[in-house]
Amino acid sequence: MATSTAAVERVEAVKRTVTPRRKPSVSQAIIHVVLIMFVIFAFVPLVLTVFMSFRSYGQVLIDFWALPHPWLWQNYVTAWNGVGINILDSLGYCLASTIFTMALAGISGYVFGRHKFPGREVLFLVVLALIMIPGILTLIPTYVLVTYMHIVNTPWALILPWTSGGQVLGIFLVRSYIAGIPEEIFESARLEGASEWAVFRYIGMPMSWPMLMTVGVLQMIGTYNDYIWPSLVINNTNMQPVALALWKYTSTYTISQMGPEFAAYVIAAIPLIALMAFGMRYFIQGATSGAIKL
Repeated sequence: MATSTAAVERVEAVKRTVTPRRKPSVSQAIIHVVLIMFVIFAFVPLVLTVFMSFRSYGQVLIDFWALPHPWLWQNYVTAWNGVGINILDSLGYCLASTIFTMALAGISGYVFGRHKFPGREVLFLVVLALIMIPGILTLIPTYVLVTYMHIVNTPWALILPWTSGGQVLGIFLVRSYIAGIPEEIFESARLEGASEWAVFRYIGMPMSWPMLMTVGVLQMIGTYNDYIWPSLVINNTNMQPVALALWKYTSTYTISQMGPEFAAYVIAAIPLIALMAFGMRYFIQGATSGAIKL
């Protein structure tokens, strides 16, 4: 009985010493309201775009804020017939470029992060210096190089420059990430007789997978939205990526045919939305881990 009484007294003493939970202040409430308003303002254009894709011009004139009535699913059929092949082509170009970028950045980042060789730091600084060069300045020399290679109006005119353009940031992120992994993990594998390729394949790449996914997401988004470079090297309508195809597709419609235009925008955005939905966990994990290790 005495033990139970002592236990109850200790619990009561702990309750008295615990700091009471602070009530939200007025400033915090204002911040929350402002943030909610920003979220609403960010999503209003997206919601309107989806609703507009199911409407006709006559419905918009009658009541702009009304829901579609009837819902014109035919707009999506028309939009897919117009830009569907370009979306598939663009996904193929971007996936190829992303895979090449992740592979090359993984190998280069591993070499810079785990191996010591003469001139390593100087060479890495040269790679980093390329970040300071605006991409617009490389358009002319890259176009001349592509022309001399005779790959204009081919998928390689997009895949190769996109891959080379993604190497700088990819090497920097992967190298910084791998450099933060303890050296003892790699040394223990070498002592067990693992070859350098086995160490890279079974230890380096799996452990740096979050950062590689971060590089892949950034590369996919950047190439999928690219407009300037494809407009220079791809003239074939059936081979144009989605950003260029959307501009030409919507320019052929008048304002009275806005339904298929908005439907094309929605269809073109679906791959990126799916990418962020499935890759956000790896993206955040890689970005935060890289920030800590830097």
